[in-house]
Amino acid sequence: MKRNMDLIRILLLEIEKQDRGRGDKIEVKVEGQAPAVVKEHLHLLIEAGFVSGRSDDVPVGFGRFVFVHRLTWDGHDFLDSVRDPEVWRKTKERASVAGGWGIDLLTDIAKATAREALSKVGLPL
Repeated sequence: MKRNMDLIRILLLEIEKQDRGRGDKIEVKVEGQAPAVVKEHLHLLIEAGFVSGRSDDVPVGFGRFVFVHRLTWDGHDFLDSVRDPEVWRKTKERASVAGGWGIDLLTDIAKATAREALSKVGLPL
């Protein structure tokens, strides 16, 4: 399965929206996405340290066993850097020039895009 960064962003937004700060299990569904695809991307988010939860390393039964509880500090940081749809669009556009990208590069590009927007309104960083 190919990693879908748009889905990653959607999942982080949804987890943040559902998090009540109690560590409850969060049920994440995304319209138009197969449950197995969503579970695999949640597993990736747990592996990356962006989400606190549990996941089997090996798929079992009808799919991977995944429990999500909350975003981690790194998850919040990444989400904050790509929250704005226009920043996200520009980030993906700029990353496509590289021909491929990882989460670190996306974060760096998103931060640079935000800095650029701030400098346009006279707030240099």
